[in-house]
Amino acid sequence: MSANWQGAQWQLAYTLNVARMDNRQAGRENADFFNVGNNVQGGYRFSQNFNLNAGLGRTANYANENGLKSYTYNYMTGFDWQFQDNWNLNGNYTLTTGQDTQSLAETRGRSLQTQVAWRFQVPTPTGDRKLPGQIFLRHVLNDNLNRDNVNIVLNTGRFWMIQSGITMSFF
Repeated sequence: MSANWQGAQWQLAYTLNVARMDNRQAGRENADFFNVGNNVQGGYRFSQNFNLNAGLGRTANYANENGLKSYTYNYMTGFDWQFQDNWNLNGNYTLTTGQDTQSLAETRGRSLQTQVAWRFQVPTPTGDRKLPGQIFLRHVLNDNLNRDNVNIVLNTGRFWMIQSGITMSFF
């Protein structure tokens, strides 16, 4: 279920997800799960060229078989800025954390993405229209941490990338 509200310069959305898994496997009849997720996102357009957005969410997972409750929290913020006619800069930052009621495991993930792009148009040989294109430079950074408190195992990872490219639309 979701609801969306929008004004001339703002937007707000709320989403509720509910899921139930009824396990009927022989010997695992009680291995049922119940999930409830809540998410709120909003944005505000300060001008025709600058927009900010943010969101937060919480998902709860209830495992009947072992009485374990797990929670995941999501936080997100981003921006989109057209600083010149054909130039655009945008970025997003996301933080996700997870834990359970028995302190068996913990997770944390961070993601940072930024991109600068230049839009252009190329005339067709017949001259009747122009084909849109874009040149971009993108940066991505992801950090992850997973801690297993039962087996005393810590896994961490980092992914970093710089990417560039050209996109064209021929239709």
